[in-house]
Amino acid sequence: MKELFCLAVKGIKRRRKSSILIFGILSISISFAVIAFSAHESMNKSNEEYRYDTYGTWEGAFLGGYKEDFEVFNQEKDIFEIGTAVCYGTVAGDVGYGTVEKKLKKMGRIRLLEGDFPQAENEIVMEADVLSKLKHNYKIGQKIILEISFPAVSYDGIETTRVVSREYKLCGVLKEYTDLWCVDEEILPGILVTEKEALRVSKIAEVENTDVIVKEPKFHYFFKSYKDKEQMLKNVGEYISSRNKERGEEGKLAVNTYAYEAETQEGFDSFYIIIIFITTLLAVLCIYMVQMQKQIQQIKLFRSIGITKRQLRQLLLFEILCLAVPAMLMGILMGSTGTWLSIKGLIKVSTQKVYVTIPIIVLLGIFLLWVLGMFGVCAMILWIALRQSLVGRKIQRYRRQKYIFCNFISIVACLVFFLGVLCSCEFLNEKSEIEKIPAYRFMTGMPQEPKIEAGMLEKVQQIPGINHIAAWGIEIADMKFAEIEKCPLVKDLKDNDGIIKDRSKESSEGIGVVLYGIREENWEDFIDFEKLEINRENFRNGSEVIVLFPVNAYGEIVVGNKKYKDTGIIKGEQLTFDFYGRKADSEIGKLGKQEEKIGEHTAKVSAVVKVKGEKDMLQFMATTPYNVVCSAKALETMLDQLPDNYILSNYDTGKPFGYAQGEIFASSKAGYFSTDYVVADLCSRYGIFMDSYREENSSRIQGVVQKLIQLCFGSGAIFLIALMMIWNILSLAGEEEKNKIGILRAVGMSKKQQKIGMLKESVKVGIFSVIGGWICFGVYLFMTAWNMQRHIWTNFHEKKGVWKLLGMRIENFLISGIQIKMIVLLTLLGFCLIVAVYYGTRRKLLKRDILELIQEEE
Repeated sequence: MKELFCLAVKGIKRRRKSSILIFGILSISISFAVIAFSAHESMNKSNEEYRYDTYGTWEGAFLGGYKEDFEVFNQEKDIFEIGTAVCYGTVAGDVGYGTVEKKLKKMGRIRLLEGDFPQAENEIVMEADVLSKLKHNYKIGQKIILEISFPAVSYDGIETTRVVSREYKLCGVLKEYTDLWCVDEEILPGILVTEKEALRVSKIAEVENTDVIVKEPKFHYFFKSYKDKEQMLKNVGEYISSRNKERGEEGKLAVNTYAYEAETQEGFDSFYIIIIFITTLLAVLCIYMVQMQKQIQQIKLFRSIGITKRQLRQLLLFEILCLAVPAMLMGILMGSTGTWLSIKGLIKVSTQKVYVTIPIIVLLGIFLLWVLGMFGVCAMILWIALRQSLVGRKIQRYRRQKYIFCNFISIVACLVFFLGVLCSCEFLNEKSEIEKIPAYRFMTGMPQEPKIEAGMLEKVQQIPGINHIAAWGIEIADMKFAEIEKCPLVKDLKDNDGIIKDRSKESSEGIGVVLYGIREENWEDFIDFEKLEINRENFRNGSEVIVLFPVNAYGEIVVGNKKYKDTGIIKGEQLTFDFYGRKADSEIGKLGKQEEKIGEHTAKVSAVVKVKGEKDMLQFMATTPYNVVCSAKALETMLDQLPDNYILSNYDTGKPFGYAQGEIFASSKAGYFSTDYVVADLCSRYGIFMDSYREENSSRIQGVVQKLIQLCFGSGAIFLIALMMIWNILSLAGEEEKNKIGILRAVGMSKKQQKIGMLKESVKVGIFSVIGGWICFGVYLFMTAWNMQRHIWTNFHEKKGVWKLLGMRIENFLISGIQIKMIVLLTLLGFCLIVAVYYGTRRKLLKRDILELIQEEE
């Protein structure tokens, strides 16, 4: 055994070039497997931990029970752990007052954003949003007086409450959980005290109110199972049903679907691993095939000294292990580093922790698969070699097939190169667009609702972690211009676009448009004044406005199945805006029935802007053609000129101007506590609707990054292995042709002539490869469009043509920034790489002298 191992090591050293090549191929393929699986596992782990942090790790809960129910659940064999929350009373109607035991804190990941849990009877912790709701800040140590309502029942059976006033010292701010957990609207304690304090205050409520009986506190039990979650939930559900029937109560079973919603969706798409595995085996097969003659000679030598077939197979296994084990270690090191660098480099906007995990068991399985695959390939080569004639040079007849195979691999390399770069641009553009989405959006949709005043925006801007705020006013008007009656686009829009049809007034020839008044601090975010040649002062005072048109990648305005390029208006054209409103009846507080024209404003077109794709910040305002952008000051002036006591689409005339919509951008390092709750508190006090996108954006970015890592490293690994295969085949094939090169040199062909001939061949192969690569890429696009057509029909029963879907995919490439220049650059780069590999492998033969070339052939 030891002798065979030594022979294997010597054989590897003797075939140094091919051994280094196999080692490199294995290292690259294993490192890719590490990156692919690690990125997948890391993203899943990060999202899983985020769900657990948000919704807890409990699997099921019994809500609205009593203390004695604990013993029943404690005897249930499928329940692994029980956590308990007790709600004694409420504050401000819907905020629970009570306790949470240690097991539930751990199981539910209930943690403090600041401070400590209560230890003394006069200490209290509260959720951050509860503090905002009760109009307190987050200062630890402040005194807080609570009016605690305890549910009670009078002696004649009437439901009532009794209130106890208590003063506490705030010792901690609790991370929100009560409004996030899926508990069927059951009230959980968002205000926590010690158990002793809760019992004491409950007793006070009972002693001070002898005319009623204070109800027992509500016990909420949360469970985790040993293994069989479904059986545990079934058993708990059966107990709750029988209990409710016996007592005539309505205890509830809650299931934590949010924390475990992705369980059935997890699973890795092994497409890339399969492709890389096949590519690796082909590469190994190719390496051994091109040195078949040497294999035959080596086997002939071993057989002549008495080595058996079994020992040959053992020798083969030792050679594979000597190459594969170091390659695996190198691959794991490269892959782990690549995973860490990829995730750290690509995920810049995230409000959650990113976990980097290396699935060792999976990787050991992959390594075993790689070794078995290599052994199978080598065994096949051995089987072929044992059946070849041990004399002669039959390998020569495969020389043409080698070059055909090289050309095929060259096309594959170009295809993978083009595919990897172009699709990566799509993912990078998608990631970039997600990162541009604001952390919060706020809006008011009715005239009576309060608007965001400049003072409030200044307060929000002062919140730590808030980077930037964009805000604008919004109003609907009827717009007219000189040739509007002759404009086919306007007619088509008024006939077929439901939104514009609703905005437009039947009594007017104008078209209904939205006026966006952008505050001056945000002008540069949306408008390039220099490029559009807009006069700032005219824009500020409202004498000039910008008209927007959403267009496709080809600059066309799409209305149904029609496409337009002519907007009907040009720069400098005069526009008229008619404002319509209803008279507000101050006596009965109802709207008047008749809507009437109450004023107008004229302005010139300072620019006609066609908004293409999602990169333009004006995309949020260019929702329909002819929408108008002006300054906030101009919109305020337009509204001030209207008579008071009228209700428009978004404003009440005569009231102070404010911003109807806006966006808040937060730093990627801003904490959940420092921004979300404060912004929500301000919006709540001003009565403004707000959406938070931070967590959603973080999750979406992780999904895109996972796909991007798979694509980049998958295509990169296949491309590198393909180039290594070509280099190896041509290098070994060139060794077989060195006699021919030497003879040509001997009969008078110069090195320069041979270089030119080799270069011409390389250029032909390069041209053939890039053309073939683009043709294959076109086939790939067509097949994906065809597959998408089937998917749309199967899931949505909607017919869409393959060519239309193909056009949409090409349009998406254009939106992602892929232009003709980039296509040309990719083509030249792919061509140069193929030519460099082909020419480089052949040219090195010219460095030898004639005698060396001819003699070495023997």
